Amino acid sequence: MASRGRGRIMCVSSIAGAAPGPLVAVYSASKAFVSSFTLAIQHELEPGGVSVTNLLPGATFT
Repeated sequence: MASRGRGRIMCVSSIAGAAPGPLVAVYSASKAFVSSFTLAIQHELEPGGVSVTNLLPGATFT
């Protein structure tokens, strides 16, 4: 993508990464990492024309 000068990356995290709760520490920490990683690669790739987006869905009842 960077060599073409354009592209899009979508990362999927969770609102739990920003608002952790009891009994989900590892899950929340892993989602916080995804959000942080997404922000880092966004800053690295944006000058080359690659758009990076982080999706933070909330709770979903299944």
